[in-house]
Amino acid sequence: MFNIESYLKKHQNKIKNDFDLFEMVIFSVKKHTNILLKQEEFSLNKGFVVLKTTPLKKNKIILNKNNILKDLLSFGLNNIK
Repeated sequence: MFNIESYLKKHQNKIKNDFDLFEMVIFSVKKHTNILLKQEEFSLNKGFVVLKTTPLKKNKIILNKNNILKDLLSFGLNNIK
């Protein structure tokens, strides 16, 4: 029989890790650019941070890309698009 509790415990760590990644991206962008990103303005995809925000914010983030990536490399994120 399928046990829902074991299924949820199994995926609890992944959900927590994804939330931590989002928070780390928001923190790092804020630290280096003074831009407060919302979770809707970017996505995480196979080690990439994909920006879905205004061109002005994108440009400022890309200009500070190296500094932001230094913070994010330890979390397995290696590029910003």
